[in-house]
Parts: sequence; C-alpha cells; structure tokens
Amino acid sequence: MFNETFFPACQGFIDMPMEHPLFCAGTEITARHDPLTRQLPPEIVGDIFGFTLPCTAAFGRASPLVKRSSNNAAALKLGGVCRTWRAIAWSTPQLWTDLYILIDLVDLTRNPRRLELAQDWLSRAGQLPLSLRIVVTIDSTPRHSASELQSFKPFVSLINRYSARWKDLDIACPDWFLMFLAMETHGSPILQRLCISSVHDPWNAEYASFDLGSDLPAPMEISVAGCSFTNLHIRWNNATRVNIEGITLVGCFHILKQAPNLADANFSRVLVMNSLDIVELMESMDQPIVLHGLRHLQLDLQSSIMHEVMDLFFASLTLPALTQLGIGLVSLSKHLTPVIALIRRSSCQITSLSLTRKYSRGDEHNHLVSLLHETPELRQLQVAVKYGRGQPHPQTRLIQLLAQTRRYAVHESRRMLDSRPFLPNLKSFHCGIGRLGGRPFPWADVPDLFGSPQDSCQLKQLRVSWIREVPPPYCEKETALRLLELIDVGIHLDMRDTKGELDLLQLSIDYHSLSDA
Repeated sequence: MFNETFFPACQGFIDMPMEHPLFCAGTEITARHDPLTRQLPPEIVGDIFGFTLPCTAAFGRASPLVKRSSNNAAALKLGGVCRTWRAIAWSTPQLWTDLYILIDLVDLTRNPRRLELAQDWLSRAGQLPLSLRIVVTIDSTPRHSASELQSFKPFVSLINRYSARWKDLDIACPDWFLMFLAMETHGSPILQRLCISSVHDPWNAEYASFDLGSDLPAPMEISVAGCSFTNLHIRWNNATRVNIEGITLVGCFHILKQAPNLADANFSRVLVMNSLDIVELMESMDQPIVLHGLRHLQLDLQSSIMHEVMDLFFASLTLPALTQLGIGLVSLSKHLTPVIALIRRSSCQITSLSLTRKYSRGDEHNHLVSLLHETPELRQLQVAVKYGRGQPHPQTRLIQLLAQTRRYAVHESRRMLDSRPFLPNLKSFHCGIGRLGGRPFPWADVPDLFGSPQDSCQLKQLRVSWIREVPPPYCEKETALRLLELIDVGIHLDMRDTKGELDLLQLSIDYHSLSDA
C-alpha cells in the first residue's frame, strides 16, 4: 500500500486529527444525510464496510518484479467521508488485513515514517489473518553501504513479527531478500497461499531460499519463480494448485509424489539436469503415483530430453481425473508414446489438449494421430510448432485429416472413415504453424474444418497463429471468400501472427482486392 505515489497522502490523512477543519467542515452536513450511521449500530456498519473489500486475486503465475498497486484502499476511502465513518473504519479489523509494501532503500531514507504507517496499519487488523504483498525493488541490493541497509531491516522485522498470521504471502524481490524471512512467533504457520517471484541479483552470491524455520508451512496454493525446488522449504501435503517456473524434472516428480491432493499442476521452464540421475530415481520407485484429484497438468520442457526418461516419468503416473493436459517439448516424435500410455492407463477423459514444440518433422504425424484417437471427448485442441522441418509442413496432414473428416460428415458418408469418428466433439482449435519458409500450406482445407452449420458438433473457434516473415503468407481468393462467409454466420476466426499485429485473412483480402468487391 505504501508506494511513492500513495505515501504523502496516506501520511497526511492518517496523521490528521479528528478536529482538523478538513474533517469538521463536512461532518455536520454528512451526518444529516447519512441514514447508515444514524439508524444502524457501528458494529453492523463495520460489517457493511467489509463488503467493500475486493475478492482474492486469481491464482496464476508468479508476479514479475515490478511495482503493483494495492487493491485495498477501501479503509482510507471510507475513513475520508466523515469523522463517524473514520472512527468505524479505524476500528473494523477486516478492512486492514490486506497490505501492500514497497521496500526501496532510497525512498525509505526519504520517508522515514513509512515503517510507522505500516505498523499502524497492521495493528488495526487485530488478530485476523493477513494478506501481504511485498515488492523489494532490484535497486535495493547489498551493494549499498551497511548504513543504508539498516533502513530496510526494521521492515523485515515488522513483517516477521506477524509471520504466524500470514495467510497469503505474495513477494517479488531479489533472491537474497528471501533468506531474511523467518518465523518469529510461536505456533504453527497458517499460510494458505504462497507466491514468490525472485530475481537473481548479480551483485550478490546468495541464491533464493525460502526457509521459515523448523515448523514448515503447508500452503494450498503455491506459485514460485526464481527459487529452486531444493531451496523451497515447505510441506506439499496440502497443496491443491502449484505453478512452478524453473524447476528440474526431478523436482516435478518429487512434488507430484508429495502432494496427494493436487488438482492443478503447472511446471514451466522444466530443466533436465542429469538424465542418468532421473533414470536412477524413476527405476528406484517402489510404487506408482496415483493422483485421484489432478485435473490439469502442464509440463513445458526447456531442453531436449531422452525418450527413455519421458517413458519413465509418465509411466510413474496414473491420473484418472485428468481432463486438461499440456506438454511443451523441443520436439515430439516418440515422446508422445508414454503420453498415450498414460491416458490409456488412467482411463481419463481429456477435454483440453495442448501440444507445443520448437522443432517438428513430418514423421511425427502418426504419433500425433494415435494420441488424438485416445481423446474422443476433446473439445479444445492446440497444436503448435515454431520451426517445421521437411516437406510437407508438419501441420499439413493434421489440417487435411480434420477437414476430410468433416467433409465426409457433411455428405453423410463415413464408409471411408475409421469406425471411430475423429475428434467429433472438437469446438476450439488453435493451430500454430510457426514459420512457413515459403512452403505451401493447405489453406484451401481450412474452411472445411467447420463442417456443416447444421452439425451440433461443429467447430466454433479457430486460431491460426504464424510467425511473421517476408514475404508474408496469404490464402487463395476462394478460400478467403469462404472464410468471410463463415465469419458472417458467427464463426470465431483469428488468423493473426504471434505478435497479434498482422491478420493473415486481412492480408489475403488486400492481396486479392476483395475489399473493393
């Protein structure tokens, strides 16, 4: 709550006595026109004030190290109405449980009363659980003199003093700052939501480490970036949602093994440090991991990985409730084989599937189709590639297969199809084609992806993303006209590049001068 924009007004307002003319001037008028405080007791008014608080922020990725504004200015706004409202607001603890603190050494020196204001704010929260959002600017680094560093330590002491009441802790800081956080009070931590975004400080050799002491917290929601799994000293047994960026595959395995209540797991920038260590770890498992409540799993690998390692990792899992699956790899090919085995073993119904890869070859098509045949309930599909290799383009055969399926459906002739319809429930399709590199692409098949307008299982949304290149691609005139007709009947079509700046359909319209027709 205390940043350089808010601080002067906050300091002057909180310091202002009830007898100040700015309060007294409108008090009499406000009281005459305020049925709330005239007809209800202060306790009820305080409860009503509590409804002005914002909802808890949605769980997501760890926040970047930037200044963020506070959601909770309700107490100050309510207190600014009149003396009566101020007295009620100041004595309503739930209005003061959410605090945003910006720690900047330069600003702390310029505004020494910031610590006192934070203390006053927290003291008004009574004994209620606290939601703290803390940002330590990257400039507040240990390269400053020792005397300057003393100015932020009282803030750390204040934060730690309330550690037993942390319910939500959202912190963005240089990595060295995390080691100052500690439990200073007796009792088990009640931390339910932990969000850490740590940035490495090149001026200091310390690495991010979150360790509150012997009594480890067991949060339910965990979002971490910049702090390694081995330096994250928490218990995972209560975790229901995890979002971890920059983790090894071994770390992913340990989290899945230690978090039996997981419902949502997102692992990004996953590293494979030592394939032999992973193989040894997986082979030494005494029993498989069964997660009965895991509905969403996202695994994005940053580096290439041995096929055997992926086999062992997915072979250790059984996920009967899984409905959303996302995998990002350097390349697919045989890496899809263990995923197919996972789906079969788990007997799960996948409704949302995302497969992205940096490099792609035409020989992966059969593996991809085999996987898609295991997901007949699929409603959302994303298949994206950055650099396709070989001829034809890796996405060509998938586009043609989906289009062919729907063409046969329109003509009510499925004799040439497999006995099992191909993705009959698909509603949304994102096809990332990456760089075409001048190779032909089956644009003429794209309109056929939507089948018949009378088909209840018709595709409703299509996103075709592409990486900008010179010259830009465009589709044929007849294809562009058919796509425009689909838009007219309510189909959602997005053909912008990956930056969202150039629209391939609009480029085609301009190229064929269709806007003048």
